[in-house]
Amino acid sequence: MVWSKKLAFDTIELNRIVDATNTNIYAFVPFHGTPLRKMCEDLGLIKHETITKCITSESQLNMPQYHLE
Repeated sequence: MVWSKKLAFDTIELNRIVDATNTNIYAFVPFHGTPLRKMCEDLGLIKHETITKCITSESQLNMPQYHLE
């Protein structure tokens, strides 16, 4: 899967289609031992030795194509 601005806007469009009434945003946390953690490691989004926490001030994933400004 290619992570891009298009993917972000596709997500917005999907929420419009399903007429989502919830506007909460939750950070994805790739916990050790889960299939999504393994996928993130395989894609180089996170190092195996990184300890993940529920509450963080920034994403623990390495995704330079998304710039926070």
